[in-house]
Amino acid sequence: MSEGIVIRTHGALMRVQVDGDLRLASPRGRLRRGRGGILAGDRVEMTDDVIDAVRPRKNRLSRPPVANVDMALVVVTLREPRMSFLEVDRRLVLVHLAKIRPAVVLGKTDLLKDGEISSFLSLYRAAGYEAVGVSARSGEGLGDLRRLLRGQLAVLSGPSGVGKSSVLSALTGQRLETGSLAGGDRGRQTTKHVELLPVGGGFVADTPGFAAADFPEMRRIDLQQAFPDILAHRPGCRFADCLHLSEPDCAVKDAVASESIRPERYASYRAFLEEVREPWSRSPRPS
Repeated sequence: MSEGIVIRTHGALMRVQVDGDLRLASPRGRLRRGRGGILAGDRVEMTDDVIDAVRPRKNRLSRPPVANVDMALVVVTLREPRMSFLEVDRRLVLVHLAKIRPAVVLGKTDLLKDGEISSFLSLYRAAGYEAVGVSARSGEGLGDLRRLLRGQLAVLSGPSGVGKSSVLSALTGQRLETGSLAGGDRGRQTTKHVELLPVGGGFVADTPGFAAADFPEMRRIDLQQAFPDILAHRPGCRFADCLHLSEPDCAVKDAVASESIRPERYASYRAFLEEVREPWSRSPRPS
């Protein structure tokens, strides 16, 4: 028996990487009939060219349909188009809520001045994120991105026009085409099947994921879990359920005043608090 990772599904056939080699395999009938089927990213057990079992998944995404994702690369541009901090932070929060490790990729750095690049990257690094700047055109930063991807299975997130396919093409050396529909993330990949592309000792799905969306229903206090910079200062607050708005003795507001937490990040946090829909049952504040 051998173990492998599903690189691509195509009907009843799967392309599986086993010890660095690619094999075509077919699942046993009970697996084909199983709920959800087999996805790219699934870890499988095989006998010869037959898939006998699928290992338990740590997660599963519906867009793109891929399993066992380690990282989501939030691709950002400050030119052509210019993304707001609010849009970047929304995507980072959605990745956190999906319990996937986020990283920030500043694209099209060939259009930016050095000071713009360093200022943006330092803001997100200070907030607790891994952040790299890349240019698909010049190749700048691609080595740093490959190192970040080592051993990871990653998906991409970002609106139309930020150059997700260009970055992936530059990383893999393959020309990847994407079509787009009107509006935000309603892009359509020209290929109908997700394929994992090898990059830097890891894999990247060849289709974007994590579209900007509404936040799920949750307690407002739990939003802080998706802001590592706010979370780091929260223990210093007087109240355990502090929302960092008008409460006294708030360590987070003190950190914003001293710019240990950047004002842009705090502004995103406050804006998102207004969007959060809480469950009906709420725990009372401890006295």
